[in-house]
Amino acid sequence: MNHPLLHYLCCPHCKKSLVSKVKSLFCRKCKKDYAISNGIPILIDLTSLPSHLQQQVQYFEKEDQARISYVLEPWQKRYIDNFISSSPRTKGLIIDNATGSGYMAIELAKRGFSIIAMDLTFVELMKLRQTVEKLKLQKKILLVCASSEDLPIKIGVADGMVANAILEHLPREKKAIKEIGRVLKKNAVLMMAMPIQLHYVWPFLWPVNMLHDRRIGHLRRYTREIIVKRFAKFTELHTYYTGSLGKVACLFFRILTKNSRWDAWGEKIDAYFSHIPYGASNVVSILQKK
Repeated sequence: MNHPLLHYLCCPHCKKSLVSKVKSLFCRKCKKDYAISNGIPILIDLTSLPSHLQQQVQYFEKEDQARISYVLEPWQKRYIDNFISSSPRTKGLIIDNATGSGYMAIELAKRGFSIIAMDLTFVELMKLRQTVEKLKLQKKILLVCASSEDLPIKIGVADGMVANAILEHLPREKKAIKEIGRVLKKNAVLMMAMPIQLHYVWPFLWPVNMLHDRRIGHLRRYTREIIVKRFAKFTELHTYYTGSLGKVACLFFRILTKNSRWDAWGEKIDAYFSHIPYGASNVVSILQKK
């Protein structure tokens, strides 16, 4: 395999460099071959995942089937704009940790960044690969199937990271946080979006949120204070909140009227209330490594 970003990868276990072969990456220390399937290195044993993560993979495989083609939604554009406005760099290596549909990877690559887009769900990566090829971004984006708890990235090489909607899913949260700090350079920017603790949510929405947590596999919820404490080696740049009641109402009217203009209006309302935690659904933190 030949890719300009391949040299940033390492063995997820011993963190040593990998030797590139035609259809695999080999770790000399662990004596282990990691397969490359359809141009995607698989740096995790998918057959030995804990049951919780297996259920996650199955959930997101089904979700991926419902996604027909790549479209940048207004809420996604807002995440991208907020990340870029907080980053001191206009180029460099960004890790898209748990890339999902890949919108962050694609849009940041369009803007000149080099991206390693990782996810546990191989099916999602395969679909993202089609979009990457269609947009001719193959040299800017390296797709990798890996765990956020054991990042296959060398120490201190990343200029930034996006880790939206991932920590709340992981059994080994502390390990994942340690891994994030390990791969980032000094002054690198980190963006994370997580579900906010229920006491900030409107009480009449608790049942819906609790059902969603169970269905999607959330193990925990967060507050600004929790995030700042757990990321003590980072400086808080900006914290804001999304999913206000106004945005929820706009989503309802969008479904009712089938008019996509409600999406843009919902984001404008959401931005207006973004400094208020109560009534939000998610907390978004932008941090910088000290």
